[in-house]
Amino acid sequence: MTNPTQPNIKLVQTDAYRENYSNSVQVRVSVWDFFLVFGTMQQQSETQVEVRNYRSSTARAVSICANLERTPELLLVGRESIDLNRARVARRHAFEQETALPRIARK
Repeated sequence: MTNPTQPNIKLVQTDAYRENYSNSVQVRVSVWDFFLVFGTMQQQSETQVEVRNYRSSTARAVSICANLERTPELLLVGRESIDLNRARVARRHAFEQETALPRIARK
């Protein structure tokens, strides 16, 4: 079995590109895409944490670079996303089955 030739990928920053440090990334996943909110998190007191969000973005595909210590957390988020989407599809399928019009047999 041969591996297909991989395309060359060129990363280009637009004029709107800004690079900021983020230690807080919130991820909301829908069936179609990801909604990412970036910010910085600081502990204000023993009982309070403040998150200052500065950027949000919707993406169909997400490429994440993280250190190896964070990998299990990223895998957990991915697994939860897959499980949620499977449950949504199962509920929609069950609803469609319940509300479907009966089929009349043709002779």
